[in-house]
Amino acid sequence: MFLVQLEQWDGRTWRAVARFDHDADGPAYRDVERSGLHLDLYDPTGEQVEKVAHWRPQASNEAMGKAEDYLRENADYFVRRFERWR
Repeated sequence: MFLVQLEQWDGRTWRAVARFDHDADGPAYRDVERSGLHLDLYDPTGEQVEKVAHWRPQASNEAMGKAEDYLRENADYFVRRFERWR
C-alpha cells in the first residue's frame, strides 16, 4: 500500500493537487499490479476533477518510484494548473 501526493500550501493549509495510490486489497483500479498506476487530480476545493490511468500494470515497489518521479518532474505544471482554478 502506498500514497504519493503533491500538495500546495495556500498560506493556511496544505491542499492535495495530485495523488497516486495503491492498495492491493482495495478495488481493482487501486491495485497497480492489476490495473497500473492512476493519477487523481484535484481542484482547490478538494474535489477530484480528473483521473489519469494510462500506465501499465507493474510491481508495486516499481510503481511507487515511478509515481514519485512523475510528480517531481511535473510538479510545476500541476501546481500552476491547480492555482489557475482558484
